[in-house]
Amino acid sequence: MRVRLPPEFVALGTVVDLVVERDGRRTVYEFPKPAHWLCTDEGKRTLYLFPVAPPKVARAKPVPESADLDQRLRVLQGVFRMWNDFEPIACSWARFRLGKDWRHLGTVVRVCYRCKKWNGKPTNYEHAFDDPPRVAQHGQLYRISGGVKVTPAGITG
Repeated sequence: MRVRLPPEFVALGTVVDLVVERDGRRTVYEFPKPAHWLCTDEGKRTLYLFPVAPPKVARAKPVPESADLDQRLRVLQGVFRMWNDFEPIACSWARFRLGKDWRHLGTVVRVCYRCKKWNGKPTNYEHAFDDPPRVAQHGQLYRISGGVKVTPAGITG
């Protein structure tokens, strides 16, 4: 399955764990350190789990300026404000190299994440899905799609 990634993302928090079901068996993917960012794009209907320190990228660089990028960043800043109820403090960019194939892992039963939404203090949140979305993996990158929506109240689906 070939998937094209959106050019920009909003980091919502870090992933604690992910419970996936396939063929009646459940697997828990644990992320003991802040190993993966929980992200979404401007459409707010897909979740991405990106490595905190992407392979082959030493440090995220400042975002280059351009009028088109300015507009797209304003949209993403709106998503960040909607999620956290406060302004973003920084923006950076990094490159990810992906091959052609994604590996389907199954459906997501639950995602647990840590973020600073609403009060600015790190808090763990757990979301169990009523209508489990699909999850695919490519190396250290995960993509959760199908019935997911990021709202001011949190993740729904």
